[in-house]
Amino acid sequence: MGAVIPNDLKETDFNRYLKSAGLNMVFQGKTRDMYDFDSNLLIVASDRLSIFEFVLNTAVPRKGEVLTALVHFWLTNVLSNFQHHLVE
Repeated sequence: MGAVIPNDLKETDFNRYLKSAGLNMVFQGKTRDMYDFDSNLLIVASDRLSIFEFVLNTAVPRKGEVLTALVHFWLTNVLSNFQHHLVE
């Protein structure tokens, strides 16, 4: 059995926004959600916080934004000469 996500953290304003834009969630993990986006997958870093197989019943505000910004920086500035998963 995997980690259980507390009900009040399963759906957020951002989840509802993506659903209203027509994206279908194909997977919800402990800290990331995956959506079908045309012929690609959109992976969204959430504000959920996990420890081993537990998802804490709280969120860290803007955690997903910060992690996404860090990955974007590294892939576009430091690792731009290497093949990676970032799509423009």
